[in-house]
Amino acid sequence: MAYKLSERHLQDNVSPNPTGSNEINYGHIANVFILFGLLSLLTSCNYSRSVETMIDQRSLPIGQITQAIKTLKPFETIEVSVYGRLPNNSWTFVEGQVLDEKKEYLFSFGKELWAESGRDADGVWSESDTSYSIDLTIPNPGLFYLKFESDRYADKRRGIAVIVTRKNGSWIPHFWFGLMCLLIG
Repeated sequence: MAYKLSERHLQDNVSPNPTGSNEINYGHIANVFILFGLLSLLTSCNYSRSVETMIDQRSLPIGQITQAIKTLKPFETIEVSVYGRLPNNSWTFVEGQVLDEKKEYLFSFGKELWAESGRDADGVWSESDTSYSIDLTIPNPGLFYLKFESDRYADKRRGIAVIVTRKNGSWIPHFWFGLMCLLIG
């Protein structure tokens, strides 16, 4: 049984533009984009939250493999935070390697860490960048390990601190979608 709309029914449910023309109301469209943008940014904030601390190792010698990290679902996001202990006026590159269940190399990440201090006409100064964090999305559930290497012998004796936390998800696509919607709106 087909339902047929009468001409009068169609006319009653069509809301004319207040100007009396068939122009598109760009203000309403902009509001929709802004609303989607704000919702996406809120979603990205939710996904960027840490859910569970998986590893909190305050003194991990360089070259040592961490305890096993278990991912529970495909494309799970974890955050790896690395804190170096550097003496003044030194630098090093700390590379993190992701290893599979068999402790075979999968991929790596890293950053140069440094600490400097001195004295100039303004007095004593010090600057440093001794930590970094990175979000990793692991494609398959299972066990994997982390191993950290450094190109400087002094750092191998001092070790590093490593904290691994499970995240709600990947915030990146939601953030960029929200930003693009806000710009369009």
